[in-house]
Amino acid sequence: MTGSKSSIKSVYRLYWPIKTILLVLGGTLLFTGIAIAQANIQDRIPSPDTERFTGSTDLLVPWRDAGCLDIVYASKFFNCAPVPGDKYMAAHQLSLFNADGSLFVMMDLLPRSYNYFFKNKDMIPFSFIGAEVDPVAPASFVFRLAGESEHWYKVVYNEDTGKIVYAPKFELGPDEIGMWRRSTYDFMLRSVGTVDLPPDHEPLLDAPNGSPVEKFQNLRFEHLWVVKLDKPDGEWIFVRDSDKDLGEANIQGWVRWRDGRKFLLGTIFNTYTTKSY
Repeated sequence: MTGSKSSIKSVYRLYWPIKTILLVLGGTLLFTGIAIAQANIQDRIPSPDTERFTGSTDLLVPWRDAGCLDIVYASKFFNCAPVPGDKYMAAHQLSLFNADGSLFVMMDLLPRSYNYFFKNKDMIPFSFIGAEVDPVAPASFVFRLAGESEHWYKVVYNEDTGKIVYAPKFELGPDEIGMWRRSTYDFMLRSVGTVDLPPDHEPLLDAPNGSPVEKFQNLRFEHLWVVKLDKPDGEWIFVRDSDKDLGEANIQGWVRWRDGRKFLLGTIFNTYTTKSY
């Protein structure tokens, strides 16, 4: 195949606008189907107050945020995949429901929307993602789960008051676009890989609430790799200086990453970045 460089450039100049238009049109059509399905959700599944719930220590995120953030790194450890562009653009409307199945709130992930989620001042989730970067328009949010049933997630809508609402489990339409997806502290922390530490962070400990690891106690770090949590919803993480397990060659130990909803290190939940030193 032959052709001039100018003709190739012309093709690329046409390709990207056309691709963008197709993604927008595809997203619009998918969104319309989702909105209709949401409006009829009460007719599709039993109401939460008719179902039996079991406890949960997991998290709930908008469906489109549940793909791997870094597919190259995260795919080594997790069975996840990126969300295709058209589905990502379509899946921005979210609904939450009352115990009787009636609509509690419909909100949008898009900042320009009239019902952008951050306008709901009574909504205090576990975390607003990106609020430190943009306090006016954070990118997303994470709820804490209080339980789940066959068809519903039991969601802590307001962490200060304990307000509970319900999120439907199933995905919508022939393209299987959902509103919500369960996640875990472990997945969200380890899918990014590292945490950021402030210059004055506490030394690495030999156990949660333990003693400083003597040979590391005078060392300080900007970033460390997340290995594991002390428990599924734990406040302590085991970290090391490499993404590889080198045994005793690793600098490693335990650090506390949060105190309730107060984040002590920089994580995906608070997008904190340390200053260089």
